[in-house]
Amino acid sequence: MSKPTASCCEQNVPNVLTFARLVAVPVLVAVWFAPLATAALWCAILFVAASFTDWLDGYIARKFEIVTTFGAFLDPVADKIMVTSALILLSLSPPSPIKPEQMAAPVMLIICREITMSALREWAAAAGGGAHKAVKVNALGKWKTALQMTAMSLLLFGRDDTVVPSIWAAAHVTQTGVVCASFVLLWGAAGLALWSLSAYFVNVWSHFVMPQPAAKKVA
Repeated sequence: MSKPTASCCEQNVPNVLTFARLVAVPVLVAVWFAPLATAALWCAILFVAASFTDWLDGYIARKFEIVTTFGAFLDPVADKIMVTSALILLSLSPPSPIKPEQMAAPVMLIICREITMSALREWAAAAGGGAHKAVKVNALGKWKTALQMTAMSLLLFGRDDTVVPSIWAAAHVTQTGVVCASFVLLWGAAGLALWSLSAYFVNVWSHFVMPQPAAKKVA
């Protein structure tokens, strides 16, 4: 059975979703600092919705085999900008009882890992010789992303004191307990971030030490 083909309009859907995720970042920041009683709740909802579009655009692209150069560039950029922005905001004003100085370490570890990973993939793309295959997303990276998004979503919902507390109460859990558990998950994501980064470096190490061809002299 042949795979379904996408119409011209459908081919643009993944890119539209990715661009929407990018546009959501300034909206998230604006709502975060807005003088609204439900600002924290809306920030959490916005982040979860943006995270869902990340999964959705990937699903559509895989189903219809839609791969564009622009999409390949924009998707990881939008992801990193969204996650980094949310992490910085959480480190500035984390949910109680977590303090800003406690959030700093896992946030910095995750952000530094993302910067290093971006540089590594850029180098691998330029190096050629199969180096780019050595830095393709692995299982550790996928688990890190899942754990990170779960922790961040729960921490964002943990900042709300209007609707979410009653939901936790109905589930017979305390908001403090959920926040503390989410903080542990964030540390777990930071640990997986470092573990996956080390795995990528192991995979690509042979390309690092491989002799580079000498540049041709210009007469």
